[in-house]
Amino acid sequence: MTNALAIHCHTIRFLGDSRSRLVTLVLRLLLVTLVASQGIGQTLAAANDYPLQVAIEKTEGRDQFVAYNRGAAPVFISASLSEPINTASDRRWPLQVLVPPKQSRVLATLFAADPRSSYRFEYHYVFSIGDPSAVHDPHALYRLPFADGLAFPAAQAHGGKITTHTALNSTYAVDITMPIGTPVVAARPGTVIEVEQSYREGRFDPSLAEKANRVVILHADGTMAEYVHLSFGRVFVTPGQTVSAGHRLGESGNTGYSSEPHLHFAVVRNSALPDGRGQHISVPFLFYVGNPPETFVPHQGQRLTAHYLR
Repeated sequence: MTNALAIHCHTIRFLGDSRSRLVTLVLRLLLVTLVASQGIGQTLAAANDYPLQVAIEKTEGRDQFVAYNRGAAPVFISASLSEPINTASDRRWPLQVLVPPKQSRVLATLFAADPRSSYRFEYHYVFSIGDPSAVHDPHALYRLPFADGLAFPAAQAHGGKITTHTALNSTYAVDITMPIGTPVVAARPGTVIEVEQSYREGRFDPSLAEKANRVVILHADGTMAEYVHLSFGRVFVTPGQTVSAGHRLGESGNTGYSSEPHLHFAVVRNSALPDGRGQHISVPFLFYVGNPPETFVPHQGQRLTAHYLR
């Protein structure tokens, strides 16, 4: 079992008047467990906060709703107003805004419809990681995500008997059985956007579904690769780091909701739902081996051999 979409939800009440100066709201990753009937599955909790900050800043008697993304990934934000009293805005609400990595965006400016009176409102927002407009490059190739010269079986893959890959974010995922401590490498170049390595436990127990160590890498086309169930304290990359294919990310393990030591590998993209939320969706991909490359779609029971030396 692997991670599904992390939806980060916040509701804030704000009173605006002539005395307002600066209200800074630091966002914590609040992961909402979504019911299986929605086709999304369970979520995987993050131990650290994503470095996104939202502030309401006073500017010329008006309040700007500003998002600061200090992280390495684009963030998709959807926001709505409720219970506004004497509140006007320069933007039509609800809002849907993409904030690129290491950048800030003014989402909207809010002010009193009648400047002689104070105003108040409640706003609610959700954010997810990734650009909903991203399209997977159909020509992208992925090397096997373990060290050259090693060979392991695919225990679960699209088209075979499915036991845990029932959510939209894991449809095309592959589980590769391997011993704890096996070197895990990047399958495709990209930027590290998430690292988790603080969990120790692992067994076939749904209560551990949110406790798997992992690395997530953002690709040039906006898709993301997930490397899940890594060993405690054995991740060797940091958020914001650029890696090439074959770069050592960490060591395999058996953390989280897992029946045996293995690596869960998936390629996902973010997608905007009609209600403004984001949703990670698994996409099909091609592994390759050899030089020149021989491409293939992984299938259950297949023995995967990493062969890339010239």
